[in-house]
Amino acid sequence: MPTVCSECKKHNRRCRVHVSSGRCGECNEHNSRCDIRFTAAEFRRLVSEKQKLQAEIDKSLQAQMEALESLRTARAREDRLRKQMELVDKRGSEAIAVEERGILEHEAEEALLSSAPFEPLPWDDRLLLSPGDWSSLWDLGTDGTVGGVPGNA
Repeated sequence: MPTVCSECKKHNRRCRVHVSSGRCGECNEHNSRCDIRFTAAEFRRLVSEKQKLQAEIDKSLQAQMEALESLRTARAREDRLRKQMELVDKRGSEAIAVEERGILEHEAEEALLSSAPFEPLPWDDRLLLSPGDWSSLWDLGTDGTVGGVPGNA
């Protein structure tokens, strides 16, 4: 990266800049004078590389924010759908309960009608005859005979 300092060049050492001091690590270690320099081109290259890396970091952060927003949207949609499903389940349960109540009421009415003796309606005079009356009407023929035998009237 930078041009090698004169001390490292003279002793054939690896010249690496120490960030906190601005001198190379070998000169720091041997307590010697360090004349390391960066050229303008090297500095521009470092600045350009830093800008590229910062742009990638910003792009990554933007992608994370978009992913989080997408996740929030998906979770809100899931919550809304779950609430709708609970409402549908509730309505279904209510419909089943109403239908079951109707069936039970219908069965109770049928049981009541089948167990109660037949009572004629008050406005139906035809049904007020006793079984004996019905049998004697049955035996009475249309020609005035009883039991269909002539002369029994």
